[in-house]
Amino acid sequence: MKHAVVGLLLVALLLGCAKKGRPGGGPEDKTGPFVTLWSPVAGADSVTAHSAVTLTWSEPVQRSTVEDRVIVSPDTVRVDKTWDGTTLTLLPRRGWLPDVVHWVWIGPGALDRHGLPMEEAFGLWFSTGTGLSTRVEGTAVTGASPAAGAVVTATRDDSALRWTCLTDASGGFVAAGLAPGMWHIEAFADNDGDRAYRRGIEPWAALTVEVPPDSAAFVRLALAPEDTAPPVARDVRVDHSRSIRIGFSEALREARSAAFALHDTAGLGYPIQSVNLSAADPAAVRLLLRGSLRDDLMVVTASDVLDSAGLSLADTALTFVGTSLADTVPPAVYRLLYDAQPGRLWIMFTEPMEESGRDSLTILEAPGLRPVPGVAVWRDMQVLAWSASGLLPPDRRLLAVLSGARDLAGNPLTPPLVCLLPSPADSVVPAWEAQPLPPP
Repeated sequence: MKHAVVGLLLVALLLGCAKKGRPGGGPEDKTGPFVTLWSPVAGADSVTAHSAVTLTWSEPVQRSTVEDRVIVSPDTVRVDKTWDGTTLTLLPRRGWLPDVVHWVWIGPGALDRHGLPMEEAFGLWFSTGTGLSTRVEGTAVTGASPAAGAVVTATRDDSALRWTCLTDASGGFVAAGLAPGMWHIEAFADNDGDRAYRRGIEPWAALTVEVPPDSAAFVRLALAPEDTAPPVARDVRVDHSRSIRIGFSEALREARSAAFALHDTAGLGYPIQSVNLSAADPAAVRLLLRGSLRDDLMVVTASDVLDSAGLSLADTALTFVGTSLADTVPPAVYRLLYDAQPGRLWIMFTEPMEESGRDSLTILEAPGLRPVPGVAVWRDMQVLAWSASGLLPPDRRLLAVLSGARDLAGNPLTPPLVCLLPSPADSVVPAWEAQPLPPP
């Protein structure tokens, strides 16, 4: 009987030790692991080429699950991984790249010894040079929901390097230390956790953003399954005798004059002077003709028109009735977007404009009406953009004045634009984040 009691006690003891809990019989472990200490500090600069990155965890972890989730950028850098207790050390095999920002991320899902996952991604960035004052901040969404754990990459045309980071639970991300200039930002929902994009299956988005010196750019990425359907030409609208608008099923990336031809039922051709794509009306092109149409039945043909995914329009012919009426309708401003820091203004027109109109835009400081230094450029023939030459103090109120702007037929903007721009305290949508609406 005595031996039976001892055996039961041993079984009970073994079962008790098999439960999830802390050493010494502490409370059950219900919290996944997380990083408590790291080196170098986030945002450090002048880091030496062979410095180690160390990450200390809140508790013992299953090391392979951590190592599988390590992301080091730029992606050409290779690191060796070693452990000392709960501390992971990353050492670059050939040193960190000179005068470059580096990112180190640990993706969510790393497991502790009880199988509980790390819930949030961890990231830090440092530079072997200087200049961590620039960044791209943004959010990624899938439908109406935050795209948590999405993979975000940053590249530019003049470099083969790629930087990779992850979104947090709210879909937010920070791409720090990117050099000023134009950057291509892509993101995809990493549904299977392999950090490799599955074309046409995992929702994806991309855009190009300009990173200003010593400042931030803000973006919003709406992830959706990648486009696999080519564009379709839906309708033709005749604005006047020299302008035709063709509407498509989706936004276009490229449309050249050679892709279109126009003739009447008698076979008489009408030369096309230019084809205009516009951010204000991304699912349409406007054909500007060298001569005037007649009041007759017309046929416009199109081919080799590309959508944003690079898919080409099938050869298409659309019939419409032309008009000999000249353009007598003056242009109008239908949308204005302004971001107070670093000071950028977009003016969107209802039709293509003469590019000389940028010289008639003036930004004045109120009170006093002193001109504010800046540069105006045409993003396309329907969008005039202005950028301040430097950062603007938050207490300034600015007045935008645009007079003398004309459409392609020479009709002046009527009335001239005179608009008080919002202050930094006002709620506005940054110009590069806005989704422009088509003209009414």
